[in-house]
Amino acid sequence: MKKLSLFLKLFLLSFLVVGVNYAENITVELTPNNTNTIVGDTINLDLFVKNIPNDTKCSGFETTLSYDSNLLNLTDIKLSDISNNADLKEADLSTGSIKIAWFSNEPSGNITIASLSFKTLNEATSPPATISLSSKTAVSNINGVGYNNITIINSNITINPLNQTVGIITINDFELNKNIDAVLSLNGAKIPIKNISGNIYFNNVSIENNPYPTGILCDEFRVYNLSNNQMSFYVVPNSKYENNTMFDFLKIPIIVNNSKYNISMDLMVNGKEIKNITVQTKETQENISNFVGLIFYVDDGYNENTNLSLGYSKEIKLKTYNINENLTNFSGYLYINNSLFEVNEYEISKYSTIYDKVNNSNITLNGDYLYFNISLNNGTNGTYSILKFKISPKTNINTTSKLFVGNLSIYSNYTKIELPTKNLTVNVIERGANMPPSAKIIMSMHNNKVVNFYALCYDADDSELNYEWDFGDGDYSTNQNPIHTYSNYTDYSVKLTVKDTLNASDEVKIIIPINKYNPLNYSLSESEIIGKDGENKTVFLKLNISNPLPYQVNAYVDFVEYADIGAPRNQYNFELNPNETKNMIIPINLSKTSTIKWNLAYYPLNKKMDNAELSYYTWSFDKKVKIVSSEKIDVIKYTKNISINSSKVIVNINRQKVPKTIVINKTIDLDYVEKSDIIYYCLISIVGFIAGLVVAKHIGAIF
Repeated sequence: MKKLSLFLKLFLLSFLVVGVNYAENITVELTPNNTNTIVGDTINLDLFVKNIPNDTKCSGFETTLSYDSNLLNLTDIKLSDISNNADLKEADLSTGSIKIAWFSNEPSGNITIASLSFKTLNEATSPPATISLSSKTAVSNINGVGYNNITIINSNITINPLNQTVGIITINDFELNKNIDAVLSLNGAKIPIKNISGNIYFNNVSIENNPYPTGILCDEFRVYNLSNNQMSFYVVPNSKYENNTMFDFLKIPIIVNNSKYNISMDLMVNGKEIKNITVQTKETQENISNFVGLIFYVDDGYNENTNLSLGYSKEIKLKTYNINENLTNFSGYLYINNSLFEVNEYEISKYSTIYDKVNNSNITLNGDYLYFNISLNNGTNGTYSILKFKISPKTNINTTSKLFVGNLSIYSNYTKIELPTKNLTVNVIERGANMPPSAKIIMSMHNNKVVNFYALCYDADDSELNYEWDFGDGDYSTNQNPIHTYSNYTDYSVKLTVKDTLNASDEVKIIIPINKYNPLNYSLSESEIIGKDGENKTVFLKLNISNPLPYQVNAYVDFVEYADIGAPRNQYNFELNPNETKNMIIPINLSKTSTIKWNLAYYPLNKKMDNAELSYYTWSFDKKVKIVSSEKIDVIKYTKNISINSSKVIVNINRQKVPKTIVINKTIDLDYVEKSDIIYYCLISIVGFIAGLVVAKHIGAIF
């Protein structure tokens, strides 16, 4: 029966047989939702499922990632602890598919499914690259029934061009006195790449075998002047690879003989010297799959050693690992040498399994000790974060310090649990001369007065950067990418100052004009249509589009929120020269009262600015169309008073396009009428009646 149940759940998970409409506000989200990066960087995203009900839980999850493979490359899918504890799990790098099923200990609340790593391959700014979750993304409850109305939040990646070409030497599986490989790669290279040459110098490193090409095909490959501590090379990439902006191209078998080793390089691309050279190591991680206890989680995994330099910080998590008991209480301290490290942002991660189960928590820093006391409702088992914190060095000398857990007390309800812990050694690595960052301003304009500012910055030392914006109107911001609204139409002097952690800085100043542009006149053929909801009706949107900007633009008309309206296309694109005008008539189909919404976007062509770039202008418009019931007829009452010898004749006419009923009321006060005049007044009334019919008929003809 268990086997039958397993396949039944898989069937339900795959095909979402919906028996009950669970109208929960479940969200499947990629975070961060928006990221700014540069060509050649690795970006890390987390995949979350949020708001899973505590009573119906989650027994299954399935999605597929989609993205432009010319812009991004999916390099890793690292399942979370919750996903790794599932009964069935599958993550396919080649297809971007993730499938998880739990048959016991089903999770609820907010859970992390996986961490995803992408390599950025080429520039993508307008529009950015998008990493999307399949529209068939499924989350099922403990009965295998799919939740309805799942909200999916994708991630947009703005990939900016790299200001400099970077040469990288990566030492893989780093260990002293072992045969390992050093891999040479280019990052952010300016294309086309016709040849790569250079010299590599080694100190306390031995070359163990002949270097050979890797990652690309070469039309020519030469290594010469090869010795224990030096080598020269010349590489001509095959034409298939000459337009790649990043790739590995040379592998060197080596042995590192001493921890005080050094590798340096002279690198030329197309005969031009590349000054930005980086040497990095990747260490082999210990296999702790059978360990049960507490570990430190850093550098995207379990580590007992990590390197850190002045001006940088790292997030570290204290985690339980492979715990069988439902743990309810944690207390103790973490020793962190206060003379060497700053400690901040210490808290329980909101994405931890225990976040929604916390009954009480107290986390405080006092000198060398980060104290914690955490109690949970009901408790939980498995692998999860207890707390997280960030550390950054205070010194720029080579030194080592150990982080460890002390005075640890763990309970499962009233039963004390003894668990081993692993320590973390932090190596502070002295850094050389600091290189200042370089900055550039990217901006987009919205409805004339709203400006989205983006700080496109590069730091050769990869330092964390601080941003200071002066918008020129008395307002300021420290966000990397602020949005600012100006109040007046005039020119403003904007300044961006970027500082690294050692206070090296770069500054960019620009003048931006805030002008009252009116690029569009528009009208609708009808703003009210006679009909019924559900009947298809057509109105015509007339657009008169002009280019008030002093340069040529690529123009886009984009219809937004078009669920209730239908246009032949959702987007129209054309080029406009300065002062050029384009007229368009677009049929819009609708079946109920709706608001037509659209944006007009102008992307400048060949618009160059020093240290700045204008991405686009946008303006937003909307127009409501009402459908009026055909049963409704507006009646206009017309009253005319006619005095004849102090008596009154009142004629009421219902005015309408097709008169159906005409009512003429005649009132005669006999107190003022001689009996001999009755016949006369009757004749007058008949004449008035006939005149009223003639007028009504005439009015109907006009309408």
